[in-house]
Amino acid sequence: AIEDALLTNTRVKSFNVVTAVANGVATLTGTVDNLEAKKTAEEEAQDVLGIRRVKNLLRVRPAVERTDVEIANNVRDALRRDPYVDRYEIAVSVYNGKVYLTGDVDSWYMKNQAENAAIGVLGVVDVQNNLDVNYDYAGKTDQEIKEDIDSQLYWSPFVDSDDITVVVNSGVA
Repeated sequence: AIEDALLTNTRVKSFNVVTAVANGVATLTGTVDNLEAKKTAEEEAQDVLGIRRVKNLLRVRPAVERTDVEIANNVRDALRRDPYVDRYEIAVSVYNGKVYLTGDVDSWYMKNQAENAAIGVLGVVDVQNNLDVNYDYAGKTDQEIKEDIDSQLYWSPFVDSDDITVVVNSGVA
């Protein structure tokens, strides 16, 4: 079932991924030319019924070698082009094709999004995501929340805002 799943996935099917399964543990071996293919193969194997764990021993060997400086510049460009993470100051360093991300973001989604942007860069063999999730962001005052709700009700075609009174106390409307 894993081999069938890999054959139908265009990101993985061109590579020779060898699979073995024992006691619900799938082991993937072989070589792929990009980190995205490695991650995709693992996800495909994990989605197969009966698989409890995946040991992903696939090696990433890029078809075209790039220097660490080229990879770092390309990862920085990818982060700048990503509309979710472009606003964050994320430091990028690369050693032997392995990308290290450091800095602060304000959600786990943003942390994963930055990692996914780096994974998509050709030449990257692994990503060490050291981004810190910082939840310290300014909330809205009760008055700001009330004004936002009043505005939404005013513009809604489904309600008559004249018939609704909004009260906000300690962030609860």
